[in-house]
Amino acid sequence: MEPVSAVSACPFFKDVKKFYSENIPTKLKDFDVRKLEGKWYKVRGYNPKYDCYPCQTNTFKYNAETGKMETEVKLRVANLGTKLVLSDVFDAL
Repeated sequence: MEPVSAVSACPFFKDVKKFYSENIPTKLKDFDVRKLEGKWYKVRGYNPKYDCYPCQTNTFKYNAETGKMETEVKLRVANLGTKLVLSDVFDAL
């Protein structure tokens, strides 16, 4: 879960502080991040400005040398015309 400082939403639609103060998820015991490996399609998100771009995929791969999960996010953003522009984001978590 992202920290509250990383989430922005119009207060009219979402109360971010309330969301983070109620039903707070807890870290799973003995969770193996390698279970996330593979391609995932993002179909739902908290913030429509940030989540769920058309055909957004998140691909996860565990790097045993660094002990980090690497992620590649591919998303398509509409430009001022009618075309979708592909963006790639890489990160190590």
